[in-house]
Order: sequence, then structure tokens, then C-alpha cells
Amino acid sequence: MGDVEEGALGFAHSGDFALIDKKGYIRSRTDAFGNPKIFYKGIISEQEKMDEDGNEQEISMLKDDIKILLNE
Repeated sequence: MGDVEEGALGFAHSGDFALIDKKGYIRSRTDAFGNPKIFYKGIISEQEKMDEDGNEQEISMLKDDIKILLNE
């Protein structure tokens, strides 16, 4: 899951989010090779677009997928 920085009061969070439907199933997209992308990177803001390692933000994808899931 990558490096995790320790936050306030010793709490650490990777910034990864999984989208779970009402039945408890993980909902995900697939990568360029057809593999499931289970986690969305939530630590990179929409304004930043990309972090120093070249990872793109995925908050906008998560928002889009939440909208789809709510309309099912």
C-alpha cells in the first residue's frame, strides 16, 4: 500500500479508499491490463492532479463511481 505517514495522535492512514456496495461487495474499475483496481488514491487532491512520484489523483474517479453506484 505504499508508505504511510503517522498522523496526529499516532493515527496513520494510507489515503486509499475502497468503494463498497449495499451488499458488501467491493466495486472497482480495471487497469489497462484488465486487473481490478480495488483502491482509489485519496491522498492526492483534485487540485494537485499528480503527486511527486507521478501518481495521478483518483478522487474524481471515486466521485463518479459513487454517483453510478447510488443510481443502481
